[in-house]
Amino acid sequence: MIHSKTFFNLGLALDGVSIKSHKTIVRFYANHKIMASLNAPEKRATVKLSVEQQDLFCLYDKAIMYPVPNKWGKLGWTHINLSLATKEMVKEALQEAWRTTMTLKPIKEKNN
Repeated sequence: MIHSKTFFNLGLALDGVSIKSHKTIVRFYANHKIMASLNAPEKRATVKLSVEQQDLFCLYDKAIMYPVPNKWGKLGWTHINLSLATKEMVKEALQEAWRTTMTLKPIKEKNN
């Protein structure tokens, strides 16, 4: 089991990551794109992986890591059950989400 605070701290420890919150969801950004989110009340996190990495992570145990059950899941978005995940699994998934997001074309910031 991993606590939400641990996920939060691991996500913020990655280079250049920022956060934004909306109600009970915290979104983690890298390269101006969402790389992960944390839903603490549901003890669930979501990370953006490549489809190939998603397949590898989900092989271990689909009760712990599994594709988001809609079209987003087919794009690599993956849920993590924090009640069952280990710190090592979460750290590796966050690092991979960061790498995946950093390779995407950056979004230009809007001028206000």
